[in-house]
Amino acid sequence: MAFVHTRTRIVLARCFCLVALLAAASACASAPKGPPVGAEEPDKFLYEHGSEALKDKRWFAAREYFRQLVDSYPQSDFRADAKLGIGDSYLGEGTAEGQVLAINEYQQFIAYFPTHDRAHYAQYQLGMAHFEQMRGPTRDQTETRAAIAEFTTYVQRYPDRPLIAEAKARLRETKDRLSDSEYNVGYFY
Repeated sequence: MAFVHTRTRIVLARCFCLVALLAAASACASAPKGPPVGAEEPDKFLYEHGSEALKDKRWFAAREYFRQLVDSYPQSDFRADAKLGIGDSYLGEGTAEGQVLAINEYQQFIAYFPTHDRAHYAQYQLGMAHFEQMRGPTRDQTETRAAIAEFTTYVQRYPDRPLIAEAKARLRETKDRLSDSEYNVGYFY
């Protein structure tokens, strides 16, 4: 009887070690690599690899490349675009947590780079992050109001930018959602 109990412990210990080894190996394999030692433009290397990962929808890897660029190269010309890439990677995940984090990244971008050529894109994506979180007309409309505010800001600040038609269309949708909500409340009472 004691032999069976000892054998069970050994099997469980081996299984535990195997699981721990696999977890450690998978954690090491998923981390993006940094720029090669002695590279002339390591910030460009990080930006290009982050952009590739973003295009391939490898959100975590893209975010890590961009985060490394933002944190390690504060004077880089690619820093602003990497900050946008971090927001895009969060928004691309499509999770509620990712949308909240994307909102934070886009707000930071607008605060740090208000005159950047792509500030209009950050403003539009900020509106889209709120737009994606909107609820139905019978639910809470906090995100709808936030989306209206962001799209209104876009239309007022960037009337000559390429995304103006999409921003106006989304603004119309958000206003329609809010009006449906207000109609439902009025009808109920």
